[in-house]
Amino acid sequence: MEVTYGEAMTYLFLQAKEQKEMVEDLKTFQRFMEENKELKRNKNDMYQITRIMTNSNDLYKLDKSLKSYGDYSVMREQTFEEIVEHFIQSNEKNVVAALDEEYMRKNIRNPSVQQ
Repeated sequence: MEVTYGEAMTYLFLQAKEQKEMVEDLKTFQRFMEENKELKRNKNDMYQITRIMTNSNDLYKLDKSLKSYGDYSVMREQTFEEIVEHFIQSNEKNVVAALDEEYMRKNIRNPSVQQ
């Protein structure tokens, strides 16, 4: 089960990573279109699409999502197996912490559960 969880999280991370790389390429392309007088003069459909895909609010959400997976600058260089292991270990830490009695006393407000 841990391996399945790790692989699923890895695929989600890789999808977000691919999306971030695509948006960075689109920003470069958009700058090129803005600098090119011909393309700037007649705002074509491609320019409009790139503007939509490089919306700063959406980029903020994407960066925030990537941070929730871990350190993006380190993880983007890792292999698939290393990322799976990262997610397995992070999940184990969360499970162990939730089963700790001290954690339950601090975080669970229902007194009948604490006994």
